[in-house]
Amino acid sequence: MQVVNLEAMALALGASVVIAFLIERVKELAKAQWDALPATLKAWGWAPGFLIGGALMAMTRVNAFPVFDARVPGVGEVLTCVAGALGPSTIYDLWDRLIKTKPPE
Repeated sequence: MQVVNLEAMALALGASVVIAFLIERVKELAKAQWDALPATLKAWGWAPGFLIGGALMAMTRVNAFPVFDARVPGVGEVLTCVAGALGPSTIYDLWDRLIKTKPPE
């Protein structure tokens, strides 16, 4: 059984790039409001992007980790949503690590 579905991971990467672009555009448009926030709220600035990104990734129903579905259905989709919500750099790092790591024989 395949641990990671690279085609699904590529789709998640593409969706994550689009989501990251949309979030950056919203941040540019709301720069004045962002600058007016206190530092304690700015520390949590990643949370809305993570939640929105995760929700949009959930709508795709992509499962990049099919190995988990044999035991607990839906875990692969949740992990894909988390990876997509964290952003394209996270998916690239994960992909790079999986490609360079040889499977055990």
